[in-house]
Amino acid sequence: YLANAELREGSQHCQCDTPAFLEETLKRARCITQAKLLVRMDAGNDDVENVRVLRQKCHGPVDWIIKRNLRKESPDEWFEEACAHGDSIDSRPGKEVWIGDAWRQHDGKVERVVVEAVRRTMTADGQPLLVPDLEINTFWTSLKPSQVTAQQVVELYHDHGTSEQFHSELKTDMDIERLPSGKFATNALVLECGLVAYNILRLCGQETL
Repeated sequence: YLANAELREGSQHCQCDTPAFLEETLKRARCITQAKLLVRMDAGNDDVENVRVLRQKCHGPVDWIIKRNLRKESPDEWFEEACAHGDSIDSRPGKEVWIGDAWRQHDGKVERVVVEAVRRTMTADGQPLLVPDLEINTFWTSLKPSQVTAQQVVELYHDHGTSEQFHSELKTDMDIERLPSGKFATNALVLECGLVAYNILRLCGQETL
């Protein structure tokens, strides 16, 4: 189900007004379910204001996975830490993958950071690389290591591809990829109507199943 939608100017940064939008979305989600929620956000939303919203007890049980913005952190140091404290994941020749846990200060608290370190010395089609390619992905998460492994956290984050399928239904099947008006307010209203129509169609589909 689509709990919330907001039309934004193309020049607006993805984090602008996001804490208020996130809070409203959590309130709406609680009208759908009282089960524990998992919020997944990308590196553009790596901001302590979002975490403060997610920590509020009034929203009920909420966990999160937020991809970290490495900013000026050293990829080489993260790779060394992943190799020292993480597990090696089976991969193809010429590609090393290490996944593990680390802990960092975050808004006055020590929080879990899951690190995924990938080192490629050869491309998928067998072409050796003159200089190894290093890819580092790190994630803030409230999920406990005793309940969810580091590898499962990475898989849960990468599962955002499933959400893209639902976006496709909204944009393609409902023909909202190109909004009809030259006026922003009109298009915002069309998107809100699309939210209602999308959920009605979802309800019809669930009932028929």
